[in-house]
Amino acid sequence: MFLGSGSVIHAMHHEQDIRKMGGLKRYMPITYWTFMIGWVAIIGLPPFAGFLVRMRFFGMHSTFQSRSSFLDYGALTAAATAFYMTRLMAFVFWGKPRFSSESHPHESPFSMTFPLIVLAILSVVGGWIGIPHVISAILPGHPSHLLSEWLEPVLAKLPGEAHGSAILEWSLMGVSVGIAGFGRVVFI
Repeated sequence: MFLGSGSVIHAMHHEQDIRKMGGLKRYMPITYWTFMIGWVAIIGLPPFAGFLVRMRFFGMHSTFQSRSSFLDYGALTAAATAFYMTRLMAFVFWGKPRFSSESHPHESPFSMTFPLIVLAILSVVGGWIGIPHVISAILPGHPSHLLSEWLEPVLAKLPGEAHGSAILEWSLMGVSVGIAGFGRVVFI
């Protein structure tokens, strides 16, 4: 998202006020689509990395079997992130152009868009190295936490790493998607 913002700032000749942008989807298709992938990942929609990482976070802390303010803050932060990232997408890429006629927005050069493409791909597939246990149970032969298993010899086991029930994991997934949807709908 930071590199995408840099691409937008470059295209807008160093303008950083998003209220003076809008409609850049048409002028910056590569930046737009990579930013779009980053947006759906960061607000936590499945099957993107942000959703899977959030499930790992919520699932790990929910197994403490106690009401934790840590989870409450996590949910509030997730909703706020969905809200402000949707606001960013709307102001910068959607709607009518609000930039001056002297501005000539353009796609950034390959040296800027190539890293955006690589990071967008990672936003799609990166979270699958730590998928929720309940999903890995559906996928035969796929380890649920590849990264955790790889790091196990050098890291101590974290408290609360036990798997929750399938109902709990599916419920948390529903809550996560609901939070992302709520944060998105509140703005649009």
